[in-house]
Amino acid sequence: MADSKPTENYDYKPATVDYSSPPATANGATQQKKPSKFKEHFRKTWWLHLIIFVVSTLLISLLLTYVGLPKIAQSNMNGAELSMVYQQVLDPLPGSVKLNMVTKAISHTIFKPTLDSFEADLFLESTLPNYKAFGTITIPGMYVAAELNTTIDQVMVIKDAEQFNAYNTLVSQSETFKVAMKGTTKLHLGALPVVPVVFSKVITMKGLNGFKGLSVDVTNLTATHFDDGSNMKGTINLPNPSVMTLTIGDVVQDIFLPDGTLIGNSTITGVVLRPGNNNVFPLVSTTDITKVLPYIMDHKTGDLPIMAKTTRVTYQGQRLPYFEAAMAATPVNLTLHLKDQLKIIGIDVDSLSAAKTSSAVPVPTPAS
Repeated sequence: MADSKPTENYDYKPATVDYSSPPATANGATQQKKPSKFKEHFRKTWWLHLIIFVVSTLLISLLLTYVGLPKIAQSNMNGAELSMVYQQVLDPLPGSVKLNMVTKAISHTIFKPTLDSFEADLFLESTLPNYKAFGTITIPGMYVAAELNTTIDQVMVIKDAEQFNAYNTLVSQSETFKVAMKGTTKLHLGALPVVPVVFSKVITMKGLNGFKGLSVDVTNLTATHFDDGSNMKGTINLPNPSVMTLTIGDVVQDIFLPDGTLIGNSTITGVVLRPGNNNVFPLVSTTDITKVLPYIMDHKTGDLPIMAKTTRVTYQGQRLPYFEAAMAATPVNLTLHLKDQLKIIGIDVDSLSAAKTSSAVPVPTPAS
């Protein structure tokens, strides 16, 4: 029998590598893994990085607070819109006027700060940048909202008479005009530092437009004179398209024919111009009939075109130079319709012009 070979038994086990332990060195020592340079640097200098972070944060906060905030505050102040709701000039004196007015401010900022009360100069925009203030008013403290009305009621002392004359002249002559105001105040917003801001605004307003549209209604006429020395009485309507109420007083005017001939004067009493077209005041005139009648006869209509120029304005017995200057610089032209009144006193313009036989015109006497 053949010898049988024993069966070989192979037990196969795959080799494994242990990566969890650092490799051994030649002498059998374990090799340790070195930390990264960044971690080593940070471990040694963490305190320096912390200081840099704190300082940077503080610096950014300071820049935002003391540089950014003032710029934002001033930008929001500059972007606000200001308009005049109404204005009253009361109790005029040679050196002051009482102002009562309401302004409307529209703000586009998301912030709701408060502003301290402050003094604001009033001046003509045309005098910028080195403006000349004609007066100063006190703006009350306010809480800034999206829309805000501010009331100002105080006496304004006239600081520059020449500039105040120019301002009133601009008001009298212009359809629209601009007046500027400027002052410095402090802005408060929560716990943030107080910020100084410049309040500088220009307001566009309607003026008196040269008294265009004024009219005179002659109610009584005489060829001699009335007890007060005048020879014509009536009313005058002075339209006021502005939002201003102006207490002016008594106005005396010289009256001229179109060729520049002075024919007399008129007085308008108790003038207080209120907004609108219904400002009717008594008017009396004293004219030289020997100059008026030849003109009327020559033109054969009974109409008398005249130019009236202010020479004197008084309120409660005191002259007001600023209103005098403004109205003197704004002469008015109008036509008096005298045909019916002339007929009442015995002067029939139609028949006289038709039957005119001589260039000499006698001064008529009142009809009985």
